[in-house]
Amino acid sequence: MIVRYTLFYAGLMIAASVLMFTINTVFDLPGSNGASIAMVILIAVFTGQIFAREQSRAPTRKERHQLAGAFTAAGVAISIVQISLILWLALSAMERQLLLDDLDSELVDIMLGVSIIVTLILYGVTWLGIGLGAKSMLKKQAKQRAQ
Repeated sequence: MIVRYTLFYAGLMIAASVLMFTINTVFDLPGSNGASIAMVILIAVFTGQIFAREQSRAPTRKERHQLAGAFTAAGVAISIVQISLILWLALSAMERQLLLDDLDSELVDIMLGVSIIVTLILYGVTWLGIGLGAKSMLKKQAKQRAQ
């Protein structure tokens, strides 16, 4: 069950990333962390709504953590692939080697620390989005039953 929702989430994340990249490229816009976080939350809300509609209940606390963990892992994997593709396509082999040579251990430690913080934020907003989505769907279903 978790795998199916994770694949759905990952598919939406890939589609949204391609759309955002296309819009940013066509309109020559700078990247936006706010838009990225909003995209993560909206996709988690949508996936949480689908879970609640199909299961006719909110995810348990354990399921919510499992979903958020799986969605976060999928998001990190997608980001790593995107960054790798950009580095591979945008830079020559010599430029990539020069970039790697310029990395010192202090900079790598800083990048690792920032990555951990960003991953925790991603987990948190995903966990929040799943809950909000499930709650809104259950309220909507209760309203429809009451009518």
